[in-house]
Amino acid sequence: MKTKYHKNIRYKLYSENPGSTNWLCIPGGPGADSTYYSHMLDLVEFPGKVWLVDFPENGDNCDEPNGDYDFEQWFELFIPFIDKFDNPAIIGHSFGAMLPLYFPELEERLKAFIILNSTPTNWLVAAAKKREELALPELNSQLQEFRENPNQQSFKKALRACYPYYFSGDYNKKGDKVFADLPFNYHAAAWWQNKVNDQGFNAKWVPQSVPTIIVGGAQDYITPIEVYQNDKRFQHIHIEEIEDAGHMPWIDQPEKFKSIIKSFLLSL
Repeated sequence: MKTKYHKNIRYKLYSENPGSTNWLCIPGGPGADSTYYSHMLDLVEFPGKVWLVDFPENGDNCDEPNGDYDFEQWFELFIPFIDKFDNPAIIGHSFGAMLPLYFPELEERLKAFIILNSTPTNWLVAAAKKREELALPELNSQLQEFRENPNQQSFKKALRACYPYYFSGDYNKKGDKVFADLPFNYHAAAWWQNKVNDQGFNAKWVPQSVPTIIVGGAQDYITPIEVYQNDKRFQHIHIEEIEDAGHMPWIDQPEKFKSIIKSFLLSL
């Protein structure tokens, strides 16, 4: 896998097919190493080049994870990184689709945008509502413990507590399939949780002319698809809700997910 760097942003060439688009896969978390996209990228063939992107201190793109890095630098690095590519397109999952929504400049830059299981506003309120509606396991204690005492152990407990919110069916088996050996820098996750709790989150950019699709699982209870469905700013964008699927619908419903993405790609 060809690996390159731009100001400590690591981007790995995952696949290359005929086509001029550079697909930039920005992972969720934040902190989750972009290699988890492999489950999806082995399912769907994208035209052009597909890159796995890890910002500094994301996943294992660091010498030794520590709490000294200022993750606010990601906002300064983002647009200059996008500008490195001809015909850039973004595949963003969860946080990976929230980050681009801070940048109205992308309207003049992107060839396409695929939003996977994300929200345009604070997702914590929606997740709490789902817990009440469906009697889901309580998350507050694990998340509070992680916020007050962020370390690898408290992070793993909080992440595993989220499994029922992430996956349908056998959520522990599916969760471990994705996360058991995945490099995940919990410092990035702590930074984002604190930022959202202190400042909130609300999209500053709504794609207008950029071809965009929003995909979510009906059983994604951490970033419920109805947050997008109920946001009037995004009603002109095609939204696909996949039944019997959670936060990573390519794992729960691979063929349905593949069909949706292939149809979008054919429309470009």
